[in-house]
Amino acid sequence: MSLVPPFRRTSGARFSRQKAGIIARAMHAPRTLAAMLALTLAASTLDARAHAIVVESSPRANETVATGTREVRLVFNSRIDATRSRATIDVPGRADVPLELVADSPTSVRATVVIDASGPCVLHWQVLALDGHITRGTIAFTAAAR
Repeated sequence: MSLVPPFRRTSGARFSRQKAGIIARAMHAPRTLAAMLALTLAASTLDARAHAIVVESSPRANETVATGTREVRLVFNSRIDATRSRATIDVPGRADVPLELVADSPTSVRATVVIDASGPCVLHWQVLALDGHITRGTIAFTAAAR
């Protein structure tokens, strides 16, 4: 359906059709611009949510914990694939001790670790978010005999 009424074929009619087409396109421009803006914003929010970020951990960064058997827990801001995620821990006297991660919920994992001696510890984690993005990080804390 054309917005241009039928005209006789004269040079003036051609000009009127062209003018009507320009006006019709100009009327759609704000909607097109709004749609493009909405798509841009949606894409930027998806990108921001694409990476699993630690929102809570036990132990917390720079915390001092007692030696012995400890539970390590990580909570993320998005759903993760626990079966394809992994973690290791550096404890005094042992480095890169692999941890067996267990899914606590769709957004968290936990593991048990034995810390025999006092000193600095570093938890190394790598998780796979359900959208396919891999995120890695470390949490440093200290173990002390109590």
